[in-house]
Amino acid sequence: MKRFTAVLLAPALAGCSFIYNPNNLPDPRMIDAAVADANPCGLSLGEIAPAIIEEGQGDSGSPPALLVIHGDNIVNTNLKVDLKSHDGSAVQLTPITDAVASTDHTYLAFTVTAHVDTTLTTDVALDITVSQDAPQDGSCMGKATGPLSGKLTLHGLPELMSAQPIVMTTPLPASYSMVQASNVKFTGPAPAVVNAVSSISLGTVVADGVLTAPGPGANPGGASVGMCPVPGGGGGIGASTGVAMLLATGGGGGGAGGTAMGGTGTAGKTGLGAAGGAGGSGGIKVGSDQIVAFEQNAACAGGLGGNGGTLVLTGTPGAGGSGGGTVALIAGGNLQATSVSAKGGAGAPGASGGAGGGGGAGGNLMMRTDNGTLTITTIDVSAGPGGAPNGAAGSVGRVRWDAPGGNAPSAAAHRGLAFEKLATRMFTTSSPSFTVVGTSGDGFSFRVIDQDGHAFDGGHTSINNGLAAITPALHPGYNQVCITLDNGLQGHVEADKCIAVAFLP
Repeated sequence: MKRFTAVLLAPALAGCSFIYNPNNLPDPRMIDAAVADANPCGLSLGEIAPAIIEEGQGDSGSPPALLVIHGDNIVNTNLKVDLKSHDGSAVQLTPITDAVASTDHTYLAFTVTAHVDTTLTTDVALDITVSQDAPQDGSCMGKATGPLSGKLTLHGLPELMSAQPIVMTTPLPASYSMVQASNVKFTGPAPAVVNAVSSISLGTVVADGVLTAPGPGANPGGASVGMCPVPGGGGGIGASTGVAMLLATGGGGGGAGGTAMGGTGTAGKTGLGAAGGAGGSGGIKVGSDQIVAFEQNAACAGGLGGNGGTLVLTGTPGAGGSGGGTVALIAGGNLQATSVSAKGGAGAPGASGGAGGGGGAGGNLMMRTDNGTLTITTIDVSAGPGGAPNGAAGSVGRVRWDAPGGNAPSAAAHRGLAFEKLATRMFTTSSPSFTVVGTSGDGFSFRVIDQDGHAFDGGHTSINNGLAAITPALHPGYNQVCITLDNGLQGHVEADKCIAVAFLP
């Protein structure tokens, strides 16, 4: 309740006078500010952020949904929040027990778990009821209640659940509430990005390149050159052989190097004094261990083998092997798998003097959990072998893991950025400290997105000794604190990560 006090101005004394000065007028933005001594009976509710709760938030180690209501005259005296479906249907939401009001009485924050519900097939509109105690002599007779309707939605998501082996073609759905499957094989033109709000539990995961057929998001093998960003090319040198040295084998195709294609082996020289062709040079390993961008790390194919034969080069060169796939497993909570394989494809053998093709590069595996545990028993991103004769193997792929704690799933894995677990996500100071874990030397920028969706740059820093501390400036109400890897793009899951927090002034 707003209070206004009338002020009686005394006559001017000793020649003093009151002079109008617009700079002395009160800031008009303060007129609607809540007073410190709020009236609980005047409880009013305005907006809520975010406007959506996702099914699965808070389940299986994932963080619960954080919500902030903006209103007036909100107090912490027996403050309670209740969520129910607008149409009376059953929803799997836990009772809210941590509601807290800001000291200026204009914000209310709370968390809620939206359990995985296999019967939920659509979005559900939610009604909110806030109640708080008030003085017995107040206008609301001891209890104040405020409703908020049409502002919040429970977003239903599909579940991926299968006890039988399945084959999935990319691109996949944007998100699942939960993933639980035994054996999964991924194929298709895009990286296999599996995103679960709660948990991911998988048995065997396969995203290999097979001969010239690529893994998901990788480059195909075959006879072509230049299908990758940097044509490279180390196959073995072809040998001269045969009666009177009339037969020459072509040089082996170069093995793929990360995102650079292996080069084509040269043809053998025929006739008297026949000589073997030179091997294709090995593909240069480009891209980044950070896997900043999936497309820049797409595994490449091996080079085509060189031709060979007798007086005419009629031998058949082997095709280069395809690249291994890109797999991203992203869970809000616990993430586990028995094995993940994204091997490069083998180079094909040559025939009648033709050399074998180079092997494809191994693929990429990215694993992320926001708040849970990460357990991957076996990882294989090995290169495809070269085809006989003389084809060279490709290069090994890359592995990255993002988690607030735990141990690396393999010796070669690169630790990506992750927020260390927070004791609370509700802050009464505008500049709390956040700890980001990762690999020393990795740089990143950070920003804050406020309740209205406006973004504010926070600065840039780097991981040192596995840690970095940031103190972004929060805005009253709901905020997202986001971190973006250097050379990565905001909004791309492999480079960008946000966490929801509340500032209660």
